[in-house]
Amino acid sequence: MEFDRTKLLQTLLQEADLLLARLNEGGLHEIMGEWNKRCTMFGKPVTLSQGDNVISGTALSLNDDGGLVVKTDAGQSTFYAGDVTVIQ
Repeated sequence: MEFDRTKLLQTLLQEADLLLARLNEGGLHEIMGEWNKRCTMFGKPVTLSQGDNVISGTALSLNDDGGLVVKTDAGQSTFYAGDVTVIQ
């Protein structure tokens, strides 16, 4: 299947510009809501690696600051950095 790579890049850049404009207008809450609705990771078991530290739990959502909320045996925690793997 062939496609026009230039058109694809133009479309991606146009969409990125629209998202940036929404962010600059204070639309982070709206964008985070869309992310939370569409993310297939939420409700699934995950591991989150931060260097040598590995946390296991269930991914719940993103908070208003963009942190990943994970339910662990110790309760809910929010993470802002790390490598997340969905456990199949």
